[in-house]
Amino acid sequence: MAASEVTDPADPRVTDYLQLGDRVLRSRPDDPASGPRGRFIAEGDLVIARALDAGLEPLSVLAAPERLSALPRLPPTTAVLVAGPAILEAITGFHVHRGLLASFRRPPERSPATTLEDARRVVVAVGVADPTNLGAMIRSAVALGIDTLLLDERSCDPLYRRSVKVSMGTVFDLPWARIGSPAEGFAHLAKRGFMIAALTTDPGAVDVADLASTPRLALVVGNERHGLPVAVAAAADVVATIPMRAGVDSLNAAAAMAVAAYAVTRGVERAVPLHDGVRA
Repeated sequence: MAASEVTDPADPRVTDYLQLGDRVLRSRPDDPASGPRGRFIAEGDLVIARALDAGLEPLSVLAAPERLSALPRLPPTTAVLVAGPAILEAITGFHVHRGLLASFRRPPERSPATTLEDARRVVVAVGVADPTNLGAMIRSAVALGIDTLLLDERSCDPLYRRSVKVSMGTVFDLPWARIGSPAEGFAHLAKRGFMIAALTTDPGAVDVADLASTPRLALVVGNERHGLPVAVAAAADVVATIPMRAGVDSLNAAAAMAVAAYAVTRGVERAVPLHDGVRA
């Protein structure tokens, strides 16, 4: 593979990586023939490989020289750029310890109706604003048999660099869609026969494990700090909780989702075979 050296952080070929502004990348238009879908950044050889396996199109790669050998096979049209550690840090604004970044064209967004078509277990993110939390939620969702992720207008982007990295690229395996407001999402779910369960710390809520036999179930997870708005929880079919020992009243949003997902996916047939362990 032919690689070109980058010696200046102002090189126009590395614009996608400059300080890694996710919001800018999301809205950056592509060439007129491909439309204004924007781009996202994948970091590390495993994440890049998973994006390629998902059929996503790489536009360029930015690599430390010693990491070139770890690159997966790329389409011949992909620009491969090489830069030393100091230049990499000047371009991105942080130490790129994995030594590999790739800019991909964003895939077309799915509609809620499409993602829910064959789903039985769904997670609805309401106001999940931390990309790290969202990435961890996605990785757990894929591992534990969640079929679809719906995100309201206040939740962050699953394709933010940090979300993609923390998910270890499993975001490319999980269908997801934007729903606008929670009310819009609940309408989509109700139309398809889902029971909507709001995860709360209410001591009077039902044990989430008691919902495991529900044919179609949507778990609603709230903001990392404030949880679910009262009106959103009240609009659900049921409020559910994870029983905890005295003195601990809540879990991190990603941890709570993982525990709840495990409780309600046992015995549910999965489209993807189970594996032993996890890959870090």
